[in-house]
Amino acid sequence: MILYFCIVGKKIIFLEGIGECVFVKSKRSKKIRIKVEPHEPVTTHIPYFVSYDTAYQFVSTKKEWIKKAKSKISEIENQRTSFTPETEFSTLYHKLSIGFHQKPKLTARINKGIIKISCPNDLEINNPEVQEFIRKAITETFRREAKQILPKKLNELAIKHHFQYNNVTIKNLKSRWGSCSSKNNINLNLHLVRLPEHLMEYVLVHELVHTIHKNHGITFWRTLDKHVGNARELQRELRAYSLEF
Repeated sequence: MILYFCIVGKKIIFLEGIGECVFVKSKRSKKIRIKVEPHEPVTTHIPYFVSYDTAYQFVSTKKEWIKKAKSKISEIENQRTSFTPETEFSTLYHKLSIGFHQKPKLTARINKGIIKISCPNDLEINNPEVQEFIRKAITETFRREAKQILPKKLNELAIKHHFQYNNVTIKNLKSRWGSCSSKNNINLNLHLVRLPEHLMEYVLVHELVHTIHKNHGITFWRTLDKHVGNARELQRELRAYSLEF
């Protein structure tokens, strides 16, 4: 039996052997596209002229591929750090400190180089709610640091390599390190500050090259090579780093 829920422009279907699948109508989609990402349901983007039934039939033919993709993703999900008071974890400018207190609520304070997490005494540290709270506090720290570093670095590289862009935005992107729109607005993943500096700069130049080459064709890679050296090798090196922490 197929269970589904409908929202305007979206349908959620539970497929046997896969679980929750989200079907989303998108004006930008020119073909049916399946995305399998960590900690997210399988999502299928559908052009408006394609019916949900057609999309469902398409996804059904891709079940084995989806299962394999989900298996690989689960390995990434399992790489997540489990935080305890003994965990040694630092961002560029802050160090994590976890303790307990008598108060009934979880609290976080980011100040003077410390991410201080205080957990109620009656909550287990491995409680999913506690772990997610800690992760959000760390993510907010990365966001603050990224806003200090990335726009300035992007501007320096744009001047150095003679590129022009419109606006830059820092976001917590789930599946990519950065993107460049048709209007040359650049989105940068806040997790770029976790990369080695040469890879951070590679991603920034990668997006700057997209201001003149909107796809990943031969001309794009030749231009990128001219500015960063062996772009393909840097891209392979980047794949070793996860967006998860």
